[in-house]
Amino acid sequence: MRASVFALLLVGSAASAQLHTAPVEAVTIHPPLAARFACAEHPMGAEDHVVDALGTDCTVSASEGEAFPSAYRGDGSRNEDWHIWREPALAPFDGVVLFAEENPTVNTPGTWGSGRAGGVLVRRLGEDPVAVALIHLREITVAQGDTVRAGEPVGRVGNNGISRFPHLHVGAFRGDPFSGDATALQVRFDLEAMGRLRGTLDPADAPGGPPFDPGALRPRIEALNARFGEGFRTGDVDRILSLYADDVRFLEPGAAPRTGAEAVRAYWAESMAFIGDMTLRTLTLDGTREVLYETGEVDTSVSTPDGKSTQRDTYVNVWRLQPDGTYRIAVDMWNARPDAR
Repeated sequence: MRASVFALLLVGSAASAQLHTAPVEAVTIHPPLAARFACAEHPMGAEDHVVDALGTDCTVSASEGEAFPSAYRGDGSRNEDWHIWREPALAPFDGVVLFAEENPTVNTPGTWGSGRAGGVLVRRLGEDPVAVALIHLREITVAQGDTVRAGEPVGRVGNNGISRFPHLHVGAFRGDPFSGDATALQVRFDLEAMGRLRGTLDPADAPGGPPFDPGALRPRIEALNARFGEGFRTGDVDRILSLYADDVRFLEPGAAPRTGAEAVRAYWAESMAFIGDMTLRTLTLDGTREVLYETGEVDTSVSTPDGKSTQRDTYVNVWRLQPDGTYRIAVDMWNARPDAR
């Protein structure tokens, strides 16, 4: 019964929310995305179901390193053109997952989809029954009953359900949505958490706050690393190049070091001929606000005369904070593991 009601919430036909006549109450949550994003809020009265009533729809407003804000590249006709596509969605607070549902259908940008959307519903820990829904997700990594920490990835942004382009819907409420007795809440984002997430907040700027924690930037680095695979799957070398600093040092195994973004462009452009996909997994992340040191594993799908194979390497990336607040790779080095497949 409850699962079916949650499905109704996701499709947008649940019981009406209790709208406010007093000043609108808001809930402050951890930013739902590590990338720089912008949201369009639903005005009061435009929607009457609790997840939508005071919700907000978010897109990534610019790919890091691009000069002008935009939600997509080119004409946006492919899901992969949208900067938010497959970005990790982050838990709104420490809480318990009430429900997590996937919708395998993928909509085409510009065309409205139908049916329930994939999503995750998290209830905040404590006595106050506040819950937040993250909607239009795919590749969900949590399940009902899981406990999550604020900022923990719970899935990736997709384009499913009643949606016509990749975006993340965030809706908050207090009460029991299954009985229809729930009050919609306005969503606000914790700007201190955003500062830590984006590396713009120095601990010295927050008296009494926690010391700098490189782990807080892990979702952001993982989101950036996802661009390697996106670049190879779509043949977009600029998507990959946007990860690198202009003066990057590129240390390919068994070859002379390359210096500069254009030298890196030439390397990856040549590699497009035989690399079909690339998946990076961060193992450790240390360093300071200005310089982060990442170690990880990378699986590369390679085409050879004998067919396709997956090569596993280990890598070290040095990420340097840029004047515009973004992180880019200043040193990229890797080597093949003995157990490479």
